[in-house]
Amino acid sequence: MVVPGRYLSGYPLSPREVVDYFNNVYGPVKILCGPAARFGFGVAGGKYTRLPENIDDIFDLVITGDPDIVINQLISENLNVDIIDPTLCNSSLDNFAGYAIKGADVVSQHPFYPEYLLAEIETSRGCSRSIIGGCSFCSEPAKGTPKFRKIEDITQEIAMLYRNGIKHIRLGNQPCFFSYQSINADSEEFPRPNPSAIEKLLHEIRLVAPELKTLHIDNANPGVLARYPDE
Repeated sequence: MVVPGRYLSGYPLSPREVVDYFNNVYGPVKILCGPAARFGFGVAGGKYTRLPENIDDIFDLVITGDPDIVINQLISENLNVDIIDPTLCNSSLDNFAGYAIKGADVVSQHPFYPEYLLAEIETSRGCSRSIIGGCSFCSEPAKGTPKFRKIEDITQEIAMLYRNGIKHIRLGNQPCFFSYQSINADSEEFPRPNPSAIEKLLHEIRLVAPELKTLHIDNANPGVLARYPDE
């Protein structure tokens, strides 16, 4: 939603389409969440992201925090949006592991399921380069310095997706795969890699999903690679 472009399977939803599609939907509680709600829509390269001006009139709730914790609160309060804090965020990435595992069977509802569906797994959130402002083309520094998920949480999610028929996995939502559980990730722009953690992660994934057809790694910071060739 944040990075505009022509993607293989289609286009990201545009601000105009959000208005056109949802303005005349009545009855259920309408919620906008995810990157679009938090950062806005990317409409063109080099331009600021934005939300439609009347977005609060279209949706009952625009969640700028973490959807899992806010929606959990909303359900607990019998869908009373007036007493919900839409800015709530998880204090730790450990908190949403249960949601990811219990919700894995939702993949069967996707039109590309099972053969052509690739599931992206979040390994971390935030970026070490946020300490100097980050990169102009990326939203990840807006989440602060890195917070890493536990290896067992990642592998349990992959195991459940695998049991539900997924054979294509992408380790994503990370500015640099080789910085996973790295040393001084919250204080150095280019932290020293932690090879043992990376090896264990990949080994555990293979154990829980031995017949994956795809294991794709998303993003690596060339600054890290150049500084630590031995690691």
